[in-house]
Amino acid sequence: MSTFIKCCSAELKKGIKELPYALLGMLALCLILGTVAFCAAKLLYQQEELSRSDVAIVTEDTEDAYLQLALGLVGNMDSASLTMDFHVMTEPEARSALQKRKVIAVLFLPEQLINGILYGTNPPIRVLFSTQDALSSVFLTEMTLAGARLLSGAQAAIYAAGEIHTALGMQDALSDAYDKINRKNLNYALNREKLFAEDATSLQGTSSTAIYYAAAGILLILLFITTAFTAMLRRESKDYYQLLFSRNISSLQYLLAKICSFALFFFLLQILFYLIASSVPALEDIEGLNLRPRNIFRNNYLIFFLINSFFLAAYANMIFLAAKDVSGGILISYSVSSLMAFCSGCIIPAAFFPGSLQKISSYLPTYYLHKGLIELLEGSRITLSAPALIYPALFFLFCMIIFNYRRRYHCL
Repeated sequence: MSTFIKCCSAELKKGIKELPYALLGMLALCLILGTVAFCAAKLLYQQEELSRSDVAIVTEDTEDAYLQLALGLVGNMDSASLTMDFHVMTEPEARSALQKRKVIAVLFLPEQLINGILYGTNPPIRVLFSTQDALSSVFLTEMTLAGARLLSGAQAAIYAAGEIHTALGMQDALSDAYDKINRKNLNYALNREKLFAEDATSLQGTSSTAIYYAAAGILLILLFITTAFTAMLRRESKDYYQLLFSRNISSLQYLLAKICSFALFFFLLQILFYLIASSVPALEDIEGLNLRPRNIFRNNYLIFFLINSFFLAAYANMIFLAAKDVSGGILISYSVSSLMAFCSGCIIPAAFFPGSLQKISSYLPTYYLHKGLIELLEGSRITLSAPALIYPALFFLFCMIIFNYRRRYHCL
C-alpha cells in the first residue's frame, strides 16, 4: 500500500510541475480548432434573404365568400405566408405570367370547390407548372401534401358522420351534422393562434447559443489539456518498470495509481476553475449563465466532475499507451478528440447532420459530457446517463489490455 501511495504522489507531482506548460499547449491546440470552428460557424449562420414566389389562381367563383375565406386562410399559414403570394387572374393572364416566369405555377380551381371539400365530393384542382423552373414542382408538391394532411381529419369526420347517419336511417339530420362539423373545423382554423403557444428554441437544444458553444469550448479545453500533460501520460523507462515490478506492484495496481492520481488532479482542477468562474462578475451578464459557488455541492455537480475526471484520465492514458511515442500520442489524441467533438455536435449542431450520423453522435462520450456541461452552465440538475458511467470503465479496460500486451512482449 505504501508503494501504491508513493506512485500516486509521484504522478501528482508530475502534474503540478507540468501545469504551466500544459496550459500553453492547450491554448495552442484550441486556437487551431477554434479558428476552424469560427469559419464553419460563419458559413453556417450567414444571413440569407428569404425568396418569395407568386402563384396564379384561375377561378370562376371570384365572388364566392367561402373561396375568399379559404384563400385567406392558406395565405396566412406559416409555410405559405413566408414563401408564397397568391394572385387571382384570368386564364390568359395566368398563362402569360407563367410563360414569362412571373409565377411559378397556375392553380385552376373548379366551381363549388369549397362546398365539394366540405361535403366530401373533392373536385380535383388542375395545376400547371413551368417547364423552365424545376423548383416550382417541388415547392407546390410540399404545399399540397401539407394541405392534404390538414384536410384528412376533416374529411374523415364527414365520411364517418355520413355512414353513421345512413346506417341509423337518419338521413334528414345529415345536413345539420355536416354543418356542425364544418363550423367546428373552420373555428379551429380561424383560432389557430389560440391553439399553439410560441416558444423560443434552437437547433442546439438550449435557448442560448452562447451557453451551447461555451460548453463546447470547455469540453475541448478539457480534452486538449489532458493531451498537454505528457509527463503524466508518457511511458516510463524500462528500468523504472523493472524496479516497480520487483516490488510486487501488479499492472492493475500501477494503472490504478496512475489513473486515480490523474483523475484526482483533474477533479480538483475542475472545482478550482468552477469556483474562479463563479466569482467573476462580468460572467453574470451572459444570458442563461448561472454559476453559483453553492451549486457545486448540489445537482450532481461533484459526481459529474468525478466522472469527467476518470473519463479524461482513462481516455488520455489509453491513447498514449497505444501510441508509439509522445508525439504520436499527441497527434492521435488531438485528432480523435476533435473528431469526437465534431461528430457529437459540439462544433456544428447535430441537427444539421444526416440521420445516421445523428444516431451515431448520440452514443459518443463527448455527447454526454457536452450535455452535462450545458446543464452545469445553466445551473440546472445534471442528468447522469449510463453511457457516461460506462466509458471510463471501458477505457480503463483497454488500458489494461494494451499495458499487459506491451509488458508481455517487452515493448513498454
